[in-house]
Amino acid sequence: MFSFRTTSLEDQMDRALHQGSVGCFCTQNCWDTEQGRYMYDIFRERGNLQIIFSPRDTELTPLTNHIEFSKSELAGLSAVVVEIQDVGARYFNYTKDVFRLMDALKEMKEDAPALYIVDHINPAGRVVEGTMPSSVLEAYVPKVAHRHGLTLGELANLYYHEIGARFAIHVISALATDSNKHLMPWTIAPASDIPGLFTCDMYSGGGLWNNTNISPAIGTARPYEYIGAPFVKTAHGEQLPTAEGVLMRPCSFTPSCGRYEGKKCFGYQIMLEPGVEYHSLIHTLQLLRYFKERYSEFKLEEGFEAKLSDQVLLDYINETVESEAVPYSAPETFIPFVQFVGSPYTQRHFNGEGYDSNNIYNTQYPFPKGSYVECGYKHRQSADNNQTDDHIVRIVLPLSCTQVIVKNACKVLF
Repeated sequence: MFSFRTTSLEDQMDRALHQGSVGCFCTQNCWDTEQGRYMYDIFRERGNLQIIFSPRDTELTPLTNHIEFSKSELAGLSAVVVEIQDVGARYFNYTKDVFRLMDALKEMKEDAPALYIVDHINPAGRVVEGTMPSSVLEAYVPKVAHRHGLTLGELANLYYHEIGARFAIHVISALATDSNKHLMPWTIAPASDIPGLFTCDMYSGGGLWNNTNISPAIGTARPYEYIGAPFVKTAHGEQLPTAEGVLMRPCSFTPSCGRYEGKKCFGYQIMLEPGVEYHSLIHTLQLLRYFKERYSEFKLEEGFEAKLSDQVLLDYINETVESEAVPYSAPETFIPFVQFVGSPYTQRHFNGEGYDSNNIYNTQYPFPKGSYVECGYKHRQSADNNQTDDHIVRIVLPLSCTQVIVKNACKVLF
């Protein structure tokens, strides 16, 4: 059972939330600015808070990026309430923890507690970049592009259908949460390695550095903006892959933890001019290839292929595809793809015609050059067909399906 709700968590009247045992699965982003308390305090005050699942260390401790739980801790709960801040990339660890939780609930079958997800807006916006998984994929990752443009609630609804779950899931709209009205989503750091505004723009591509022997400067004040390693040798006037509005300067840094802890690294800072549209994945692919061409020490490590999940992109990094196949600037070609997110019985308009979302889900891509699926307007026209609240459908991306235009697509991406 799925529902999409437009009133706040505290105003929900479900018996499971008032009379049952509640577990809270959360990070520091569950702070309510209006009430001056954390989400789990609602249930602590009611007297039915059973357990809090949260990161194992203090919030800005480097490398604190997982929420641990066991199936035995879920047994006997009536509800699990999730409130984290996703960052817009499919490999964000806290989001993967939520999907690991959903897998555990699926295995509990009829004994599974209801799942409530307090949604937040996506700090990386609705921009989509990358490809659908086409090879081996990391565990607990939904089938979406590298930078997916969805909220956690939308991702959870998608993953729920992908795994064939049957437990009750309820998404509480981001618009019903006061913190979304008063704070930007990066004001409270989503994770120890996502400290601020620019990090979310860097992460959709920069997250790939974690599976190489180039450090993304975790353990410094500017993770994913700085990249480097002890073996990197910067040179005056070297031609680095870059684009209009993107600047790079030679720099050095010493991580306080993780890879190269306490060792001086040499590399570059990625700097963005105000207002620039930065496409982190494409830029990172170009930098990966640059490091591979220049340094024999450079390595792609365990988990990289599953994280990238695209053989053509991997071939590009390994220099078996010409570099001209991955232009940084957006080409004229628009390549759309459609991804099933919600109820298989909900209809949507697709290029002006009504399609059952099962048909949309099976649509093949890429489409002919010059064709594209228009997001937004036609969705809103079809809001009356949606099984969720029409007013919310006009504001957020519909939960029945997601139609995506990838502006920076090119031959190598599909």
